[in-house]
Amino acid sequence: MNGETDSLSSRARTVRTRETIPYSATIILPENTCTAKISAAIATYGCGKCIATDTVDMAYVSDLSTLADISFLLACSRPEFAIRPKKMRGQGEAMLHFEINSDDIDLSLGNNRHEMNRMLETLQRIADDSLVVIEKIIICGAASADGRYAFNRDLAHRRAESAKRWLAARSGLAERIETGAGPEGWRPVLEAMVTDGTPDSTGIRILIDRYGDDDDAAERHIRRLTCWPEIRSKYLPSDRRVRYEYTYTVRSFTTDDELVAMYDLRPDAFNEEELLRVAELTHDPARKESVYARTLAMYPQSQVAANDLAILLLCDNRPDEALAAVENVGNPAPELLNTEAVALAYTGKYAEAAETFRKAAGLPEARYNLGLIMLSRRRFAEAYGLMYGFCDTNTAIAAIGAGHYDEAGKIMASYSDTTPRAEYVRAMICAHAGDYGQMVSHLSNALADKRLADRIAYETVFAPYIAYAESADLANEMKQP
Repeated sequence: MNGETDSLSSRARTVRTRETIPYSATIILPENTCTAKISAAIATYGCGKCIATDTVDMAYVSDLSTLADISFLLACSRPEFAIRPKKMRGQGEAMLHFEINSDDIDLSLGNNRHEMNRMLETLQRIADDSLVVIEKIIICGAASADGRYAFNRDLAHRRAESAKRWLAARSGLAERIETGAGPEGWRPVLEAMVTDGTPDSTGIRILIDRYGDDDDAAERHIRRLTCWPEIRSKYLPSDRRVRYEYTYTVRSFTTDDELVAMYDLRPDAFNEEELLRVAELTHDPARKESVYARTLAMYPQSQVAANDLAILLLCDNRPDEALAAVENVGNPAPELLNTEAVALAYTGKYAEAAETFRKAAGLPEARYNLGLIMLSRRRFAEAYGLMYGFCDTNTAIAAIGAGHYDEAGKIMASYSDTTPRAEYVRAMICAHAGDYGQMVSHLSNALADKRLADRIAYETVFAPYIAYAESADLANEMKQP
């Protein structure tokens, strides 16, 4: 035409009416594409320069999983508060110097005065506490391994009695003090020699293992060793380790008002249950966090404190600190495992999170959370199996992805979420059911969210109904197929 040459003449072909022309093409979508529409431009006539085309929608791309709200469920611990006796235990030791075979505590020897005063101060401080009742003090004297065991046992007991008399004369604790004996035997000697790397420790170990608890037999053979002079001078020190243990009961706090008031005055007098109750009564997040942190400092294996502290930290967008709060608690309960898994997910460790959720799968929240991870991976059938029984929009999305449209409809009809996302999912369910009127109604409500309004044009299930996706008035854009 007008001297123009058809540049496509070599590829031209005559097409009969209603003839099907096979066509295939590979299209690579950009990474993380959530929605797309693939259209084809088809030439109906022309010579290559002046050409007329028609545009046909060939495919719609939509990622159903991106509709999900990946907000994990957390399970707080709410143990019933029970008042129980608070029995406490403490212990200490005094390094006392005794003359050979003597039980007399001579305050002028070594560091005896300081050591005995330190023991007295420790016990007196507890005895003077108005919240405390001391039940029993046990002082266990000591004697070296050198000499007959029976003699050393008696000597150790007499040394404990000396310490008791000294304490009784300076306090009102005499009736609560009991005494015992603990001859040191040869194992402390062996431990000291091993620590020093002494080669002779091998021979000592053999003799101790051979004669077991018969210290007298072991001593007879140890004295025959060439290293005996060194043992006697270096590893049988003159200072003896006098140990003491004490048990006491702390007054329980019974009312909520008393718990809150006494926490500010004497948090050290609280047991785990009382601390947890104070945390539950506290409404200020910073103070609640402080109470849980103190509880863990006093009771490092408190699963409730670790779990609820980690939940507070997660709610404050501090997942790394939440992980630190739970990582040292042994034999974690399902609630704690679930919280740990949520923290792992929020730090991007989804594979570890999924595995940890599986360990706590007996907990409904953990099972749901694992379903969310499967949903985000487009494993809809597996996700729906895990989330089955929950009535929320995420579960309905999993059901739609798994092809269970009727069940998705029942889920969305069972609760009153009217957010744009919920309305959008209801519209999808109506579209699958062919309910045009209800679909339009729900989609109109979903338009409040611009992201959803933009998504409508690419949702496969809506494609047969949409005339003009870009129009603002959806009701006028929809038509029956």
